[in-house]
Amino acid sequence: MKIAFKNLYSKVEPIVLNCSKQYNLSNWRIVDWKQEGELVLYNLLLKQPSLVYTSEFLPLCFRITFHRHIISIINSIENKE
Repeated sequence: MKIAFKNLYSKVEPIVLNCSKQYNLSNWRIVDWKQEGELVLYNLLLKQPSLVYTSEFLPLCFRITFHRHIISIINSIENKE
């Protein structure tokens, strides 16, 4: 299962790296972005296990979910300030 997850993550990792350039979170390193990407992918697959078998929809669903997750983090940071 671990190998399958890493294989699926490799399909969405470019989305994570693109977001790291798009959104400026000054305290985050690339390792933090990748960890959040893995967390979002894991939770997405728990909610929608069929995405494992429909790989053409996985990047789209992940992109939407990951962007929402990052925006939520940015909003929570701004609310604390």
